Amino acid sequence: MDTKNVVELQSAVIEEIRKIEAARAKATISADIPALDGILSDDLTWIHASGNSDTKSQWMKKVESKIVKYLAITFDEVKYRVFNETVIINGKGSTSVFHHSAVDNFNMSFTAVYVKMDAGWKIVTMQVTKIL
Repeated sequence: MDTKNVVELQSAVIEEIRKIEAARAKATISADIPALDGILSDDLTWIHASGNSDTKSQWMKKVESKIVKYLAITFDEVKYRVFNETVIINGKGSTSVFHHSAVDNFNMSFTAVYVKMDAGWKIVTMQVTKIL
């Protein structure tokens, strides 16, 4: 495949992942469990800004039960790297989340990894770090 075709293919993949990430943020804020179920890999590992981690099932139960309620999620300075069937995203953003009876607003840096599976692109890991 020539360089032009590789660049076009990577651009198409990045655009698809951008749309999925926007849908994931929207579904997280609205606690749309069916939408999240379609985006998150069954073997997801989610590492929170606190350092605690959740599986897909654990995290979705928290979102569904409103133990954790995401109020806003924004992404800035996002970089996508495409490696065949894997996309690594590094970026910064901000979030507002209600948990432990309080709202926590913070800036973050994050890494997300998507893998193309039979059912499409799925996020397999997410790690969030608070920017102090």
